Amino acid sequence: MLAQEYKPISKAQVNPGIMDVSGEQTSILRQVDEGNLGLQLPMHMIPPFPNHHSAGLPIEISSRSSVNVNPFNEIKNYQFNHVSTHIFEKALQPGINLKQQAPRKESHKILREVFIECMHANWDGEGADPVDDSTFTHANKFLDLLPIETPLPEIDASPHGLITFEWDLSSRRTLVAGIDSKGYIYYSALFDDEDERGKVRMDQKACFDIASLAQRIFSN
Repeated sequence: MLAQEYKPISKAQVNPGIMDVSGEQTSILRQVDEGNLGLQLPMHMIPPFPNHHSAGLPIEISSRSSVNVNPFNEIKNYQFNHVSTHIFEKALQPGINLKQQAPRKESHKILREVFIECMHANWDGEGADPVDDSTFTHANKFLDLLPIETPLPEIDASPHGLITFEWDLSSRRTLVAGIDSKGYIYYSALFDDEDERGKVRMDQKACFDIASLAQRIFSN
């Protein structure tokens, strides 16, 4: 069951993906009532400031890097609210040269290394789920669908068997996207005094939207 119940406020104030975490300054994890799956939010991802927006979404937050993302419960028909893909329209022109391809190839190499290291159960010595072949396949597709000028992410694995991609500027500006075996993206982003999170089916538009969030992490 959920460690804490979230009470939605009026419809006019609800912003999907924004959680009410006012008053919380501990590292207590918010658990998703979905078996062993869920999201774990590390200390620096729990804003100490008042946040009066709540969609009433049950959230939990874990990975070896900083955030692991796992399935949300009862997120239906979620759509990005604050993401625009027009930033990357020019980045998707044909004629990518070898110099531009090199970082992407290196990311694929790192992804494969993470997969090989985490493909067996208990790879972390603490009972972690294995990263399976289909998760690895979807993670490769995710990398391929990101616009070529997207900042390079750190790649890791979640104890729940997801492959995670993290863009981190500071403890207050960070984005983590987790890929599961069914091709869903679970993401959590923190932009100073606001956060944004959700679940989307992977396609080109969803990857553009994630890339827009990553670009925003490093923007002024």
